[in-house]
Amino acid sequence: MLLLTGSEVRGLLSYSDAISASRDAFIALASGRAAIPLRIKLPMEAGPTLFKPGFVSAQDGGGVLGLKVVSVRPNNEAQHGLPNVPATVMLFDEKTGVPTALMEGASLTAVRTAAGSGVATSLLAAPDAKVVTIFGAGMQAEAHAFAMAEVRDIEKVVIVSRTEEKARKLAEKLRQALPNVQCEVESDGQKAVAGSDIVCCTTSSSTPVLKGKWLKKGCHVNAIGSFRPNMQEVDADVVKMSRVVVDDIGAALAETGDLLIPISDGTIAKEHVLGTIGDALTFAIRCRESTGDITLFKSVGTAAQDLTTAAMVVRKAVERGVGQSFSF
Repeated sequence: MLLLTGSEVRGLLSYSDAISASRDAFIALASGRAAIPLRIKLPMEAGPTLFKPGFVSAQDGGGVLGLKVVSVRPNNEAQHGLPNVPATVMLFDEKTGVPTALMEGASLTAVRTAAGSGVATSLLAAPDAKVVTIFGAGMQAEAHAFAMAEVRDIEKVVIVSRTEEKARKLAEKLRQALPNVQCEVESDGQKAVAGSDIVCCTTSSSTPVLKGKWLKKGCHVNAIGSFRPNMQEVDADVVKMSRVVVDDIGAALAETGDLLIPISDGTIAKEHVLGTIGDALTFAIRCRESTGDITLFKSVGTAAQDLTTAAMVVRKAVERGVGQSFSF
């Protein structure tokens, strides 16, 4: 079995490759080549722990069998210096059931989540989109800045966070990593969003940080923070005025308050969700009908992305001789 640390995973995982792996995952889901049950959530005092198994078959035979265990611990960083969303990914040989790889999953989760938004943005955002506003200043905010820059010629990133110090640190980090991109911090969400072509919501907020009345025509929104029925990161107006696609219909309509709350109060019907990003990639649905349409990609995360991304990391590790091999 191959063991990969977080630093090794980060060294092997580019945003370009992760976006390609997520695209493969979404197409597999839409094509019926992925078996992804609803995740199992174990409530704990410090936060939930989620178990996400799945299998993605390849078009040319074979496939990827695996499991990700991810926990949400909001106080980890402040109290223990650890990621707020620690995770572990394990892959298995589909024929024998023997484990083949074990890797640190927080780094993979951050990149693959942003990569999913990258796939959606490449498909739904205006081709000339140049200005991005990101709500949040954590790992996902950082990853989304890089993913957006991978799929569009971004000229400006605006960070909005309730913690100004974290926002400023992130902006400075992005200035160093993306020297051709202007990075700013803005405390007023409405002001930040006013001129934005793309908005990414990457917070753990239970109440909306983004309002529909702030969005300009033609804007694309990625919302990835809400993963429980009582969490609503974008308000009902955002959902109502947008052409909405998700990563996984079953999971999205079971888990995220961004959709469940406006459905329950009658603001929208379930049918307002056009389909999945995989449906869009396979031309089963048409998401944007005019340049003035506002589009929303609501992601709750799918194990299919974890598996295709982890398999890609393992292939690269084997090619480069990275990681530690041992008998299980």
